Amino acid sequence: MRLSVCIYTYNHESFIEQAVQSALGQEVNFDYEIVVGDDCSTDATPRILHRLAAAYPGRLRIERRETNLGAEENFARTIAACRGELISFLDGDDFWTDRNKLATQVDFLDRHPDASFCFHRTRSLNAVQEYVLPPLDPPELSSIEFLLQQSNPVALHTVMTRREHLSDLSTWIANLKLGDWPLCIMLATKGPMGFIPREMSRHRVHNGGSWTSLMPSLREAYVIQMLNRLSKLLRGEEKTVIDHRRTELASYWANDLLHESSRPLGDLISQIAGLNDSELSTFLLSHVIERARLMNDAKIWHETQSQAWEAQSQAWEAEAKKSIFRKVFRR
Repeated sequence: MRLSVCIYTYNHESFIEQAVQSALGQEVNFDYEIVVGDDCSTDATPRILHRLAAAYPGRLRIERRETNLGAEENFARTIAACRGELISFLDGDDFWTDRNKLATQVDFLDRHPDASFCFHRTRSLNAVQEYVLPPLDPPELSSIEFLLQQSNPVALHTVMTRREHLSDLSTWIANLKLGDWPLCIMLATKGPMGFIPREMSRHRVHNGGSWTSLMPSLREAYVIQMLNRLSKLLRGEEKTVIDHRRTELASYWANDLLHESSRPLGDLISQIAGLNDSELSTFLLSHVIERARLMNDAKIWHETQSQAWEAQSQAWEAEAKKSIFRKVFRR
């Protein structure tokens, strides 16, 4: 199988047909499959997929989850079900606008056998303010440095890669809310990335999205969590850039928290605790306490709220020690 289109979806009844049709309508001279991972949608998404599979026999393979696995696990299982030597990604609420997209990207990778992946321009849809990704075009071939920006300049539904490069994907994205950015960085460690200066898709930004529906402070915490992971996997100058960015973002996060007196800290603490990531919790708490101690006008806050944070931090540390003791005792 030359190519697999990997579509991942959950409750996309308003969008999934357009996404699938944009994949079905590609004009190519090679064989390709469309694999759809439906993460136990509770709306009309399963019925729409069943109808499309019946209308296009042999063209669609639906991977229906019996229970909701979450975006990360559904994504990983859908990739695992793909048989093509090349993989192209498509979220269930985005769609491709160019019928030659797949052919163009396959041709690019054939002409650049050392390229780990290629991507193209995309434009937002239904956003408050329209934007284009990437904001600035890179060269035809570029390195990992292009990805080390304030945010990911590559939309995953524009990416086509070689399936062999995805073998260690779980090392980079396991248990992360934000998976597309570390995935692209992982691929960029395996070779140059190619850019096609054509707009061939649209990206929906809407309130129902799993990312946009999160509170801003929690989104920032997830980004810091991702940077913690990348710090362990990158080396040299790339690691230095990532370490600087996560420290800077954590300081901004803590500073915003300290200046927003109406923010319910208890709710945020419970959400951070719910991530079950003691490293992230300790990192964030240390920055909050540090910022509180540095601010001249934070004395009252420090005497009340920061004590609660410190107590919570000690509780997490105690639980982590218990966990380590249990593991050692089992041995």
